[in-house]
Amino acid sequence: EKAGAKEIQLDEPAFAAGDPLLEQAVAQINRIFDGIRARRWVAVYFQDPTTILPALFKLKVEVLALDLVSAAESVLNARLMDVTDVLERSAAMAPVRVETA
Repeated sequence: EKAGAKEIQLDEPAFAAGDPLLEQAVAQINRIFDGIRARRWVAVYFQDPTTILPALFKLKVEVLALDLVSAAESVLNARLMDVTDVLERSAAMAPVRVETA
Protein backbone atom coordinates (compact mmCIF):
# COMPACT_ATOMS: atom_id res chain seq x y z
CA GLU A 1 0.00 0.00 0.00
CA LYS A 2 2.87 2.39 0.78
CA ALA A 3 4.21 1.64 -2.69
CA GLY A 4 0.96 2.88 -4.21
CA ALA A 5 -0.95 -0.37 -4.61
CA LYS A 6 -4.63 0.31 -5.16
CA GLU A 7 -5.62 -3.34 -5.00
CA ILE A 8 -4.28 -6.28 -2.98
CA GLN A 9 -5.22 -9.87 -3.81
CA LEU A 10 -4.72 -12.88 -1.57
CA ASP A 11 -5.02 -16.27 -3.30
CA GLU A 12 -6.24 -19.04 -1.03
CA PRO A 13 -6.50 -22.42 -2.76
CA ALA A 14 -6.56 -24.42 0.49
CA PHE A 15 -9.97 -23.47 1.93
CA ALA A 16 -11.96 -26.67 2.40
CA ALA A 17 -15.37 -27.57 3.76
CA GLY A 18 -15.19 -29.27 7.11
CA ASP A 19 -11.69 -27.99 7.81
CA PRO A 20 -11.56 -27.12 11.51
CA LEU A 21 -9.21 -24.22 10.70
CA LEU A 22 -11.49 -22.60 8.09
CA GLU A 23 -13.03 -20.10 10.51
CA GLN A 24 -9.61 -19.29 11.98
CA ALA A 25 -8.18 -18.76 8.49
CA VAL A 26 -10.98 -16.33 7.66
CA ALA A 27 -10.35 -14.46 10.92
CA GLN A 28 -6.61 -14.25 10.19
CA ILE A 29 -7.20 -12.94 6.67
CA ASN A 30 -9.48 -10.28 8.12
CA ARG A 31 -6.74 -9.42 10.60
CA ILE A 32 -4.13 -9.17 7.81
CA PHE A 33 -6.37 -6.81 5.84
CA ASP A 34 -7.34 -4.71 8.87
CA GLY A 35 -6.43 -1.09 8.27
CA ILE A 36 -5.65 -1.60 4.57
CA ARG A 37 -7.27 1.09 2.46
CA ALA A 38 -6.52 -0.56 -0.89
CA ARG A 39 -9.29 -2.61 -2.51
CA ARG A 40 -9.02 -6.10 -0.96
CA TRP A 41 -9.47 -9.33 -2.92
CA VAL A 42 -9.54 -12.98 -1.88
CA ALA A 43 -9.45 -15.58 -4.65
CA VAL A 44 -10.61 -19.15 -4.02
CA TYR A 45 -10.16 -21.94 -6.52
CA PHE A 46 -9.70 -25.70 -7.16
CA GLN A 47 -13.01 -26.66 -5.58
CA ASP A 48 -16.78 -26.30 -5.45
CA PRO A 49 -17.07 -23.08 -3.41
CA THR A 50 -20.73 -23.51 -2.47
CA THR A 51 -19.84 -25.64 0.55
CA ILE A 52 -17.73 -22.88 2.13
CA LEU A 53 -19.74 -19.78 1.15
CA PRO A 54 -21.01 -19.10 4.69
CA ALA A 55 -17.41 -18.81 5.90
CA LEU A 56 -16.34 -16.79 2.85
CA PHE A 57 -19.12 -14.28 3.47
CA LYS A 58 -17.34 -13.38 6.73
CA LEU A 59 -14.31 -12.09 4.82
CA LYS A 60 -13.99 -8.31 5.03
CA VAL A 61 -13.09 -7.82 1.38
CA GLU A 62 -14.44 -5.85 -1.53
CA VAL A 63 -13.92 -8.68 -4.03
CA LEU A 64 -14.41 -12.41 -3.54
CA ALA A 65 -13.17 -14.20 -6.66
CA LEU A 66 -14.49 -17.73 -7.19
CA ASP A 67 -12.71 -19.71 -9.91
CA LEU A 68 -15.46 -21.98 -11.14
CA VAL A 69 -13.47 -23.03 -14.19
CA SER A 70 -11.26 -25.32 -12.11
CA ALA A 71 -14.26 -27.17 -10.69
CA ALA A 72 -15.31 -30.38 -12.36
CA GLU A 73 -17.72 -29.70 -15.24
CA SER A 74 -20.54 -31.58 -13.52
CA VAL A 75 -20.10 -29.55 -10.34
CA LEU A 76 -19.91 -26.34 -12.33
CA ASN A 77 -23.09 -27.08 -14.26
CA ALA A 78 -24.99 -28.21 -11.17
CA ARG A 79 -23.82 -25.42 -8.88
CA LEU A 80 -23.38 -22.28 -10.99
CA MET A 81 -26.97 -21.15 -10.59
CA ASP A 82 -26.87 -22.00 -6.87
CA VAL A 83 -23.72 -19.89 -6.40
CA THR A 84 -25.19 -16.99 -8.35
CA ASP A 85 -28.42 -17.13 -6.36
CA VAL A 86 -26.61 -17.27 -3.01
CA LEU A 87 -24.31 -14.38 -3.93
CA GLU A 88 -27.15 -12.21 -5.16
CA ARG A 89 -29.20 -12.83 -2.03
CA SER A 90 -26.40 -12.44 0.50
CA ALA A 91 -26.86 -9.52 2.84
CA ALA A 92 -23.25 -9.92 3.98
CA MET A 93 -21.80 -8.70 0.70
CA ALA A 94 -23.06 -5.65 -1.15
CA PRO A 95 -23.07 -4.77 -3.93
CA VAL A 96 -22.62 -8.07 -5.72
CA ARG A 97 -21.70 -8.45 -9.36
CA VAL A 98 -21.60 -11.95 -10.84
CA GLU A 99 -19.47 -12.39 -13.96
CA THR A 100 -19.08 -15.49 -16.07
CA ALA A 101 -16.65 -16.09 -18.89
